[in-house]
Amino acid sequence: MTGSTGKPKGAVITHRGVVNGVTALARVVQPRPGTRTAAGSSINFDVSVFEIVTSLASGATVEILRDALELGERESWSGGVLSAVPSVFAEVFDDIAGKATADSVVFGGEELPMSLVRRVRAVLPGVRVVNPYGQSESFYATAHVVSDEVPDDASGGAPIGAPLGNMRAYVLGPGLRPVPPGVTGELYVAGEVGRGYHGRAVSTAERFVADPFGPAGHRMYRTGDLARWNADGQLEYLGRNDDQMKVRGFRIEPGEVEAVLAAHPGVRQAVVTTHDLAGTRHLVGYVVPVDRSETDAEASRHHNVDLTKGLSTAEVRAFLVDRLPEFMVPSVLILLDRLPLTPSGKVDRAALPAPEFTGTAYQAPRTTEEEILSAVFAEVLGLDQVGVDDDFFARGGDSIRSIQVASRARSRGIVVSPRQVLQSRTVARLAEAAAAHRDAVKPVAEPAGGGVGTVPLLPMGRYMLALGGGFDRFSMSMMLDLPDGIDEAGLLATLRAVLDHHDALRSRLVDGELRIEAPGAVDVAALLHRVTWDGQWDQVAAEGLETATARLDPAGGVMAQFVWFDPGRLLIVLHHLVVDGVSWRILLPDLAMAWEQVHAGRTPALPKVPMSLRSWTHGLLAEAPKRGTELPLWRAITDGPDPLLGSRPLDPAVDVASTVEHVWVRLPEWVTESVLTAVPKAFHGGANDGLLTALALAIVRWRRPAASTRTRC
Repeated sequence: MTGSTGKPKGAVITHRGVVNGVTALARVVQPRPGTRTAAGSSINFDVSVFEIVTSLASGATVEILRDALELGERESWSGGVLSAVPSVFAEVFDDIAGKATADSVVFGGEELPMSLVRRVRAVLPGVRVVNPYGQSESFYATAHVVSDEVPDDASGGAPIGAPLGNMRAYVLGPGLRPVPPGVTGELYVAGEVGRGYHGRAVSTAERFVADPFGPAGHRMYRTGDLARWNADGQLEYLGRNDDQMKVRGFRIEPGEVEAVLAAHPGVRQAVVTTHDLAGTRHLVGYVVPVDRSETDAEASRHHNVDLTKGLSTAEVRAFLVDRLPEFMVPSVLILLDRLPLTPSGKVDRAALPAPEFTGTAYQAPRTTEEEILSAVFAEVLGLDQVGVDDDFFARGGDSIRSIQVASRARSRGIVVSPRQVLQSRTVARLAEAAAAHRDAVKPVAEPAGGGVGTVPLLPMGRYMLALGGGFDRFSMSMMLDLPDGIDEAGLLATLRAVLDHHDALRSRLVDGELRIEAPGAVDVAALLHRVTWDGQWDQVAAEGLETATARLDPAGGVMAQFVWFDPGRLLIVLHHLVVDGVSWRILLPDLAMAWEQVHAGRTPALPKVPMSLRSWTHGLLAEAPKRGTELPLWRAITDGPDPLLGSRPLDPAVDVASTVEHVWVRLPEWVTESVLTAVPKAFHGGANDGLLTALALAIVRWRRPAASTRTRC
């Protein structure tokens, strides 16, 4: 049967398939006649067939154990073959150290971490470590003997090897096309596979598919596992295709995070899963420290520190932050005495304890800065209160919320960056970082008139004017879902609060400068247009965007337009002079905060902005002359004619937005996977960083033939 962690599926395998697996494994494991094999797997688990039949067929004897944990209860054990699931063997590892000897240790059933291989080699010198792979549907498909030389810094899982006997293995991408070595795809196994699932035709058709690479009429088994071929022609297991987790828009392979966790010298085992809190999905890591002393573990546990071994979640988190992109670092790390196991010895993820997003014993704020930051933490995390020593991640924080913390703290006079929020993690340490920043930065004097008056255009604004032509439609837009129950009066009050709060939204373009009007000077009702719709949403939305964009008039002081698609949606269109991509991260939380106050019956009052747009712009202009020494570098980069992007120079009369053509390309899954996981992991950035770099490199390559001496992009 298969389905060892759920309902058995009734896999029908053949006598020929079992013989192929048994004989092929015997050649790899090499059990010697007269030696013993420790068989601790349940007879309901297909590993037991290997343990019993392979040993007996080779002239060895089989010692039936209650389970593999029984080895740890004995005074000693000596034999030929030890067989166990990695997570089970890790449980008895410390107990058998110095008391057991074996020729070979055979793992199976789940990924074999290289960190466990190193520990096995240290305790059982000279032992052969075999890592076979297969399912009931294919019995044993591949196997790998791990090299005797395992580097100390080796991480991840051990390879699962090459096909055994009459088996074949394919790593395929979309359209069942083989992917190149080093590229992740789904693993398919062919050859002596099973016939399907007894009495389950639909499931059989889903998993046992025609083999386009084998003899006519043969089928291959779709394992659902992710794998890749390495440079040595060995398969590497990369987790389940359906184990991929999506957290905050990122696809995460739990095996990658688990491998880094297990690489920590103080970690014996690690499992990563997800947990939902208040509608947000969080990554949660479970860690078992090395060499646990189970007699005093409970008494010595103190919050997130294992006092018997000195391992703390803060230490482990710091280890992860240095090796993984932020989105792959678990929000919560939990120390366990041992991982729960299923009857077949695999990790029982359903039995893992639910994380508690709670803090330490409440410590009240001691300074004004701590009081403000505690309130901001509580607002962003949706909690009643947050103590100054509570960990941001442990209370449910993540990178998106760090941006909100930085924005709201800044609006209340405390300047911190999202990165500082992630690094400091507690109110107390963040307040210290803010104080250090405040002492190091000289404040910019507010010009006469405060935030109201003329503002010089920033360089990008001046560049836009220099291009000439029409720029009234140069804008950005955002479609929002409105809360239930909002009416016109409430919506206008919310929008009015945001326009009065953000100076740029009240500006007009006059003689090459922005003139900012006083709060209350803009008639918000004139900017809101209501559209009733029922069906044909794409057409209604497109028409709404088109007409709203056409109404923008920077010279007339119309920098914003709002379209209320009744019921339920709001389109915001803002001129690019007053908004960019980062601005939305501030505007949208402010809209939500204003609506909350309006909905509660209060007059909306957003936190005071610590520095007006006028003050910031004048400060920037004052700083510019000090950067004169950098000018030669930038001139060297931009000097000379720019190679053409096309076959002719651009024509301002023809090459406008309405004549732009779009090319849509569907990327292979392995490319998308790399952009979302491997590239951010390697370079500690985001998916956008990888995409922009690829675009720059593509332009460089494309332009190179046209460039006479050098190429720029």
